[in-house]
Parts: sequence; structure tokens; C-alpha cells
Amino acid sequence: MPESKKVLFSAVKNEGPFLVEWIAYHKAIGFDTILIVSNDSDDGTTELLDALHTAGEIQHIHHSVGPDESPQGKAAKAANESSAIADGDWVIWLDADEFLNIHCGQGKVDDLILSLGGAHGVLIPWRIFGDGGNKTFPGRFVSQDFSRAADRDFAGNKIIKTFYRHRARKTRLSEIANHRPHLRRWKHFQGTDFVNASGATLNLDFFPTARWLRGVQGKANFRIAPEDYGWDLVQINHYAVRTREMFELKARRGRGFVNIDNGVAKRKPRHTPTFFDEHNRNEAEDRSILRHEGATAEQMQRLLALPSVRHANDLALQITEKRITSQRATAEDAPTAASEH
Repeated sequence: MPESKKVLFSAVKNEGPFLVEWIAYHKAIGFDTILIVSNDSDDGTTELLDALHTAGEIQHIHHSVGPDESPQGKAAKAANESSAIADGDWVIWLDADEFLNIHCGQGKVDDLILSLGGAHGVLIPWRIFGDGGNKTFPGRFVSQDFSRAADRDFAGNKIIKTFYRHRARKTRLSEIANHRPHLRRWKHFQGTDFVNASGATLNLDFFPTARWLRGVQGKANFRIAPEDYGWDLVQINHYAVRTREMFELKARRGRGFVNIDNGVAKRKPRHTPTFFDEHNRNEAEDRSILRHEGATAEQMQRLLALPSVRHANDLALQITEKRITSQRATAEDAPTAASEH
């Protein structure tokens, strides 16, 4: 049997300025396969991912999404139908603003796998990071510029993603929600097959967990039992707002997740001023990810030494800077326009 891979999957749109660091970081901690499905970007994301794919650094699948389709659901379907994830591989689905931050051992993916013993996977809570007081984007998340985060008790931290071992015909990326994999019905998993991020057995009295282990997908699968909340082994640094300028630019892009209700796609606005204010959390300090700052920089330099990647990355940065400049001008003109009426 071939050696299992460590697979990072993501579905993206208009993430051009952030991709090189995100990919570099996750390569630095030990992912050997990065599969990215993108749709309908207009900020240079497609060209950058194509360049990285051609260079053999990632696998990139491009697809288009109709008005009544879920971008993430369709991306998961494309990944499930690809040959990128094989039986025995370790898999996690992260968005481009989420960084897997491993606390055990040397902070590498192999250390996390070793810490799980015989468990099939681990439910990993977020830690929400704020803008760190940055008005403009400094260019790196794995840096001292983004070391301010939410207090431990912040409710927004208590949402999870899942790092799990793929088993053919038993698990697959969920096409309904990206927080837990889809466990096939009648292939019942035991409560001891998955652990929380402190390495302890899950609370099986918690309804969303019990239902998920039975193979039922549901909208509540992002939730975690209070008893299962902790970061002893691992957390996910979630830079949910980045900076206000980048957040407002993302709001123009639209939301990647679409609820499917009785076959009808329903988009619920997410990137609102209220969301920014609630998730711009800077009350605590968390510098734990910085032990990988140097290794991430080295990987970024290696990737950007590839001429096609450098060119595509420069293009994405230029497009984003033009949009930010236009956004600033519009904001400056708005009060003047309003005062004329």
C-alpha cells in the first residue's frame, strides 16, 4: 500500500494576495499535497493557481458556478471525484484565511498524526484573530503584525474543522458543509474513532456529534460540545477579518458558502459591518504560530523564485492594490456626495 499523504484542500475565489503565504506555510508544516478548487476569480487568483499547478507545487481545478449552485459544495464534489485523495490519506479542508497551528512536538503535521494514536481524526476549534491594529495589510499573517486574538471564552472560537484519515467508501468531503467530513451511513464510526483537540474522547451526548457519527450531515455540524473545547494539541488560526480594507473588498466578492434548502440555493450575507465588529478580536496575544515564521518565509522565497509564479503573484497584488485605491477614493467621496443632498 502506498504511503499515505497529508492533503490540504480548499475552495477559493479572489484570494490572490494571500495564496503564496498560505501555501508556503502549510508546506512548511508538512502537507505534501495541496488541492485547490477555484471558481470565477477576477483578481489574478486563477492565473496564480495555474502557475503553481504547472510548477508542480499544488493541484488546481478550476470550475464555474451557476447562480443556484453552492461554490463550496461543487468544489467538494470536484475534489471527491478527483484522484487527489486516496485511501489512508490524512485530509483537512481549510479556507484561505485559516492556518493549521499545531502545538505538539515540532508543530508539524506528522507530530499531530503521532499524537492522535489510533484515532481516525480530530475536531479542531478556531481561534479568531483580529486586524492587530493594522489599517493596511502588512503582507504576512505569520508575523508579529497579526498576534492579537480573541480571549479563550469568545463564542466564535468554538467552531471546528476536522483533520481526518480518509477511508474509501466510508468518508468524503462534505458537499453540504466544510466543517466535518461526510461519514457514510451504515459505516458506523465509534466514539473513540475521533478525539477533541486535547486528545480526549468526544462527548457522545452532544447531539451534533452523535448524529454526525451516524452518517447524518447537518448545518449544526460546525458546533462542538463545551466539554470538547480546547487547544492543547492544535488550533486553527482564523484571520476572519484580516484588515478592514481587505474585509470590505471581500464583501464585494460575495460569499462562497450557500445554504441549499429543498434544492434551492439561498445566499445569506456574511461580510457585514456587524460581522467585522464582532470578529475583530484583539484582546489577547497569541504568538504560537511564529515558530514557523522563518520556514514560511523560506518557502515563500522558493515559490516566488519561480518566474511564472512571481509574475502571477505580482499581477494579483497589482489588481488588489488598484481596487483598494479605488475603494479608498469612493469612501473619501461618500460624505461629500451625501452633503450635497
